[in-house]
Amino acid sequence: MLPHPCQRCGGIITPDDDESTWHAGHIIDRADGGGDTPEDTAPEHTRCNTAAGGRRGAAVVNARRAAEDAARERTTRWW
Repeated sequence: MLPHPCQRCGGIITPDDDESTWHAGHIIDRADGGGDTPEDTAPEHTRCNTAAGGRRGAAVVNARRAAEDAARERTTRWW
């Protein structure tokens, strides 16, 4: 599998690179229905993977909370 370009920046990841310098990143994010299968992962530099992580999950959670708040406000209150 290596050498292989980083999925995000295109830099080459070689077999000589320390394993702490790269991650197996998801091609299709798990939030979009991707899995942990070898076909859905590709090597990424650690800095590329961690820089991209978290934002998507936070956006999904924030959208869900906003929808729940809107539904709560539409509910008739009888007290």
